[in-house]
Amino acid sequence: MLADTGGDRPAEPPQIIGGQGRVPAFDWLRTSSRSDLGLIRRAIREHWTVDLSPRRKRRILEAVTAIMTAPDAPARVKLAAVRVLMQADQKNREQELRHG
Repeated sequence: MLADTGGDRPAEPPQIIGGQGRVPAFDWLRTSSRSDLGLIRRAIREHWTVDLSPRRKRRILEAVTAIMTAPDAPARVKLAAVRVLMQADQKNREQELRHG
């Protein structure tokens, strides 16, 4: 059953179209696989240089949070989303200790 859709990834993720596109910029996160979420988690943990405004970072975390509350999201994907948020929280606490 899952093999036909590439594991836990939905069969047809929405396409992101630039400019005045029909899909908001971070909607792709709502259909992320565990490996996509793992990559985001790793980027946070390892301080990958990603030039994002605080607004964009907030939108990414909001999209990850939406995965946790989605009734149709598989439990394993929800758990991966929780891990992303935990990693983000840990990094925030580390920064506060260093700068505060």
